[in-house]
Amino acid sequence: MAEAPILDEAPQIRGVYRRFAVVARPYRRAALGALAVSVLSAGALVSMAPIIGRAIDELVQRSRSGLFTAVAVLAVVVVARVFLLRTSEVLLTRTGERVVRSLRDTAVARIAAAPLRFLESHRVGDLLQRTTGEVATVTDFVRQQLPDVVNLSLSLLLTLAVLVTYSLPLTLITLAVTMPATWLVIRWFRRDAAGSSSLATARSTEAV
Repeated sequence: MAEAPILDEAPQIRGVYRRFAVVARPYRRAALGALAVSVLSAGALVSMAPIIGRAIDELVQRSRSGLFTAVAVLAVVVVARVFLLRTSEVLLTRTGERVVRSLRDTAVARIAAAPLRFLESHRVGDLLQRTTGEVATVTDFVRQQLPDVVNLSLSLLLTLAVLVTYSLPLTLITLAVTMPATWLVIRWFRRDAAGSSSLATARSTEAV
């Protein structure tokens, strides 16, 4: 009789995003909607700098009507930014929690349908930890970090696009100065965080 499979202490990280994508596939429409709102929110943030620049130009030219127009547009953009940012955070969190809930339910269902020999071959509480503890870690990421990561990334990309439209040489100089330092910071951060985050995600999707 074949021996029951044993879960590794360190689960396979390779292919974890592909396995997670399978679970998230039913929620693609909601994710795209949340991403679209996030793009609008980032666009509103990036557009503030050109509007402020236009307001300064109007002030220098002593154009009262132009200045009032720029200030009014800026006020509308600020209000829109606050609304869109909050909406994007809610949509991203709601979609992420639905994916995590589906992931947790699928993992529990797979464990409930596992052979008795598989359940008996593991320590008490090990399977429970892998279906609750690591999923809770992913849930915390979805609620706290995911909206910030998405909005910050989109803001950086749109800011880069605006810089390119203003001056390509200035954009290249900015990238040449900031990219090495950014790369060092990211490498240092990933070295400390990649192991724990990937391990948690791998464990939470392992049963799926």
